Amino acid sequence: MEALWNDTSIEIRQKGIILTYCIPTQYMHRRLIIVAFERASEMIGSDKPHRLAEHISDFIQENSGETYGVRSLTDNYKLARENSEKNIEFRQAIVHALCGYLGHEDFQKFQIENQDRNLSFGQKVFVAIKRNKGVFVIILIAFITIATITYVNKERWMEWQIDRYTEVSFDSEKLTNGTLKLYNKDRIDRFRQVFPDCKYPFFKADGSENLWYGKNKDGVYEYFTDLGKHPGTGKTLKKITEYMIEYHICDTY
Repeated sequence: MEALWNDTSIEIRQKGIILTYCIPTQYMHRRLIIVAFERASEMIGSDKPHRLAEHISDFIQENSGETYGVRSLTDNYKLARENSEKNIEFRQAIVHALCGYLGHEDFQKFQIENQDRNLSFGQKVFVAIKRNKGVFVIILIAFITIATITYVNKERWMEWQIDRYTEVSFDSEKLTNGTLKLYNKDRIDRFRQVFPDCKYPFFKADGSENLWYGKNKDGVYEYFTDLGKHPGTGKTLKKITEYMIEYHICDTY
């Protein structure tokens, strides 16, 4: 029983799944005093806090032998209603008496009956999802579908055509087989397949390479204007060398 007067746990059983939430005792006590005053208002037909507190105080004394003053009850009720940051915690005997007043066997029974009211917004959302799993799954699928369509329409795409990358519309089949790629302005502007001969400027003025090569799927060398991956095989291209020039492009180099 002692655990009930520290942080309180709520167990919600949904289709064999137990969800446990820890709720600070003082928060539960806030709820307890508010519900007690609501019950008192129904029983004596009054909405005046002082009269309600007198009624509850009499019940506590008669049923538990404990004394809990009208002023203390009224002050705690006002604090609970105002969502004050001040702590509201009752002695175990007072809590038990208030639960009895509300028709609960003990504090744990009160807690379970009031579980949804004591959950945070995030916890309530989680429980709602568990209770409406089918609806949530449908909403989730719809959201993913809309997000995917939005992404596809927003993105730009390109495809290798003959000797260069060209911007094209989205095509799910091409995306699946790997020929459709995300738009890359640098590839569009600079990457070309060329057919060099002895007059081709293989190197730049500073001596750096100006041509890259790689084999296609048939094992034939192909040449390109920039570093990157071969459009057909996906393998990284190699920079040109004098050996490659002499033995594969220009034997008089």
